[in-house]
Amino acid sequence: MCTSSALGGGQDLAQPRSAFGKGLAYQTADFQTIQWSGTGLIWSPRSNLRLYGDTARVTAAGGVEIALATDWTATGSMNMLRELHCADSWNREYLATHFSQEELWQMATKSAASLTATSSKIGT
Repeated sequence: MCTSSALGGGQDLAQPRSAFGKGLAYQTADFQTIQWSGTGLIWSPRSNLRLYGDTARVTAAGGVEIALATDWTATGSMNMLRELHCADSWNREYLATHFSQEELWQMATKSAASLTATSSKIGT
């Protein structure tokens, strides 16, 4: 990834307690790179599906922390409840319930607070 190395003119943006959005092109090796660096993924499935017809391969994320978030209302969800519903539907219909209900809930709460380093201010 050109954002995780200074090689070839890239800039290493993969840092602990930071996160990348979208992630549609990430393969297993990319997820491993961001996991090793402590970087997370912000997953906005509704916007991804509407804009690109696909979403990040979240089942290949391994131990990468994933935060569920809305993107913007033009193509995404107008609130977190709708985004969570979209993620749940995608999980059931296309991911063979890879994520438990608790894991989806954690993505929308605990992981989001963790990746934004706001848990001490707003809770988890």
